[in-house]
Amino acid sequence: MILIDPETNCTALNLDQLVENVNVIRKEVDSRIIKPPSYFLIDLMSKMLIGPEERGVELFLIDHIMKYNGEVQIDRSYSHRGKKFVDVKFKPVIPESDILVHQAWLRTGDSLKKGVDRILRNQVIGNPGVDRATYLKEASLPGGDDDDLGINGWMFSLDYQTIYSVALQFEIDVEELQKTRNIFYDPEGLAGAQFGNNIEYLSTYFVFGGIPCQAIRNIQYCVMDPQPITEDDKDQFIIHPDGRTLRQFLEPSKI
Repeated sequence: MILIDPETNCTALNLDQLVENVNVIRKEVDSRIIKPPSYFLIDLMSKMLIGPEERGVELFLIDHIMKYNGEVQIDRSYSHRGKKFVDVKFKPVIPESDILVHQAWLRTGDSLKKGVDRILRNQVIGNPGVDRATYLKEASLPGGDDDDLGINGWMFSLDYQTIYSVALQFEIDVEELQKTRNIFYDPEGLAGAQFGNNIEYLSTYFVFGGIPCQAIRNIQYCVMDPQPITEDDKDQFIIHPDGRTLRQFLEPSKI
């Protein structure tokens, strides 16, 4: 599929060729074994510079915490703005699915090359730090705009009539991943669990130390949510490097 990429001055981009270029990372192997038996939620969130209102979990979620293979740490509780939070010690889980997905921004041009070079250097997708999280999700979950569900870029049809949400998706073999990593539920899926309206609940995960390249089963691009390009879209999207809007790019005589 060929789409117009606003990040590279509206050049036509062959997505199949892009994926082929990224596939070079699959030959890499990260032999490190990073399998912590547990982690404390507050410690993890503190490293992410999360505020105190989001570091712990409210105690009334205890039933959901247990489903996350978590143990409430009453001795590590604290109060913030009238609410009581507790720390949780989470242990690894075994996903029911044999495939999980890591969804990433579909980078292009120099940004793509730098991203591929970084993966080749680290031999993992994500942060290689042994105390840093890299996220995965169930394959059935839709894309999103946050780090957990994956982030999407935007591209245009060749006739500039349609705008698409586009992402790069890595299918991860769970059995292979478990050889070198322990898998934990992503605790952010607990947010809103009492209301039953969080699609991340029991469906998003993370590992420490990045996702080793040998666990990648497949790489593909996802083109989603086609929408007609509006006049507002033409003013919103900026064309690099000269800073023209899409409207100015399409109508140069009006610059």
